[in-house]
Amino acid sequence: MNWIKALVTLGVSAVLAACGGGSPLPGTSGGGTTGTASVSLSLSSITVTSDAPVTVTALVKDAAGAVVAGKVVTFTTVGTLGTFSPSTALTDSAGIAVVKLAPKSATTNGADAVLATVTVNAVAVTATVGFTVIPASGTVGTPSISLLLSTSSITTTTPATVTASVKDANGSPVPGQVISFGSRAGLGTFTPASALTDANGNAVVSLRPASPTTTGADLASASVTFNNSSVLSAIQGFQVAITNADLILTTSSSTIADSGSGAVVVTVKAIDANRNTVAGVPVGLTVDAGAVITGAAATTDSTGTVTATVTTGADLSNRLVTVTATSGSVLRTATIQVTGAKISSSLVPAVIAKSTAGQILYRVVDGAGNAMANQSVQITATGLTPSSVSATTGANGDYAFNYTSPGLDGSYAVTAVIAGKSDTQSLLVQSAGVVPDAVGPINAASVAANPSVVAVNLSGSQANRSEIRALFLGANNLPIQNVRATFDLNGDVNSVRGSFTTGTTTLYSDANGVASTSYVPDSRSSPTNGVTVRVCYGVKDSDLTGCPTFKLVTLTVTSEPLGVSIGTNELIIVNTLTYVKQFVITVADSSGAAMADVNLVASVDLPNYRKGVYAVSGGKWVKQGLLPAGDSAVCLNEDVNRNGVLEAGEDTNNDGQLWPRKPDVIVSLLQSKTGSDGTAILQILYAKDHGSWVDALITVSASGVSGSEGRATYLSAPVPVDAASITNVASPPAFVVSPYGKAALCTDPN
Repeated sequence: MNWIKALVTLGVSAVLAACGGGSPLPGTSGGGTTGTASVSLSLSSITVTSDAPVTVTALVKDAAGAVVAGKVVTFTTVGTLGTFSPSTALTDSAGIAVVKLAPKSATTNGADAVLATVTVNAVAVTATVGFTVIPASGTVGTPSISLLLSTSSITTTTPATVTASVKDANGSPVPGQVISFGSRAGLGTFTPASALTDANGNAVVSLRPASPTTTGADLASASVTFNNSSVLSAIQGFQVAITNADLILTTSSSTIADSGSGAVVVTVKAIDANRNTVAGVPVGLTVDAGAVITGAAATTDSTGTVTATVTTGADLSNRLVTVTATSGSVLRTATIQVTGAKISSSLVPAVIAKSTAGQILYRVVDGAGNAMANQSVQITATGLTPSSVSATTGANGDYAFNYTSPGLDGSYAVTAVIAGKSDTQSLLVQSAGVVPDAVGPINAASVAANPSVVAVNLSGSQANRSEIRALFLGANNLPIQNVRATFDLNGDVNSVRGSFTTGTTTLYSDANGVASTSYVPDSRSSPTNGVTVRVCYGVKDSDLTGCPTFKLVTLTVTSEPLGVSIGTNELIIVNTLTYVKQFVITVADSSGAAMADVNLVASVDLPNYRKGVYAVSGGKWVKQGLLPAGDSAVCLNEDVNRNGVLEAGEDTNNDGQLWPRKPDVIVSLLQSKTGSDGTAILQILYAKDHGSWVDALITVSASGVSGSEGRATYLSAPVPVDAASITNVASPPAFVVSPYGKAALCTDPN
């Protein structure tokens, strides 16, 4: 047995040499000099047999002594007596890489050394530790110790159970051994700090964070002096996380506009059992239903807070979005309603004979009035043929439901769900009869066209169209149902031609007092405002004879292949009471040449208004809200259909008014036609106190200009203010408080 003792002595000597005599963990190799990166090695046993492979653990640190994750450690043996599985390993979050060491063959015998190599910051560092290989026929090994943690991540409420196991040279458990436990970086505390192995050779203790605010990665160690001579040790990495008792999840608004520009700020606060905020707590934030969340940090900041911004994403349909915040076992949710999609529908006809073909025309737009193409359409029409349909909207947000009426008289409900919005119409089937008269009088009637400039259609196409919407109101601005309405071109004095999607059929206003159709141009263009759409209306059928009561709206149909664009500069004109922002309009033909004497029409829409306040920060006036631009809230224009009439459901903040007011921003063309260089100047004007608190969407169309480029838009979101007012911290600017309020909710009038 003298040769075995010699090998063991050689292995132990190699271990001690690698340790450098000063390692806090006996049996662990050294790893370079102070001020340089290092790698250290430890073996679960210094004796290797084919029946008992050894666990090799490498610990990598940088020059500052911090553990290094994600580094490839390469393991070899100096004398080629051993093999590794695998031969390379990646360091984990605790800087540890672990492999198995086995003899090269069952008959391999002798002393060797493990060599670990790793490159840190372009510098290769190495460490070695000795071991002894005994053939499979050998009768004894060496004592060993192993370390097991019940969890690799601990908190003050979820400690780890740590088990150290000691075995003798024959692999039998050794009772009565004193195991000392330690935490290399001091991030953990063991209770008790040492323990005696039981009959199974196990010593069990508990590992907790050193303090409630401790966080980071560390190494747990266990060591034992065996038979008063051999010092055995084992290490295992662990992560310390801060725990929290609860999460508080809030949103800046319960709704988000579907126009694509809306956003909601989500705020999460982590608190402990005493309701104090906790910094450094890991928090996960997710959203469903196709929404997008951005800007969320992985852990709470010094105030115990994580904030993020939720937007609708590509899906603009009405739907409920759930925001989920998680931290450990704590989970909190909040919901945000995506709103804005609106459906208009027309029954053609509203009263139909039995077993007759009919049609219901649908169109869906978002909160800004833009057509919503490729939206899912689900129609349920019990009793009709077909009784259900699944489809998608066209490029204009439209869909035509073609059906055959039932063979029995009665009222049949047809329900369409498009972009998350539901619309139900009652189809009256009867051989003879009429829709009940409307209950008048009609105190207000209006008709609008959107857009007011539309391109011609190529032969056989109906892609270009304008939605025509008539609204009928009675006492107290209440909508009137069943108002009879027909649409025509009022004699078509310019012979522009065109058709209506509902034809010449008499339409009946719905429960919202709306009767709608779409004007589809022919292939001829018109002068500016050269198409007049007339709606004839009345409370009963006979009121339509001779069209004694009507409303008019004008459109422009364009055709020439011109292009229009809008641009501006960095300047703003500062008057005593107002700001003026100027823009240049350029018009060119298909070759890019300037077009002179082109008639221009300009308009401005106010899609959003903003709420909040300014305060001095960093030597200038800065908005103080939580939204990305510093606003407290960004709210949709309450006048949804832009008709200037307060209708049911439009008064979002319930103050009896529509915000923003149309005159809050006014637009004017300084020239009604382009000059010889194809340009014209346009300007918007607004009161100083409205600066930065309202969005302005400028639209310019050129008479005779077709296609998407013939109707240019420019969004100023929000309208700008002058830099001098922002930097003059000695005097509050006129716009220091939004004229629309300071509250973070659009439903709050304050």
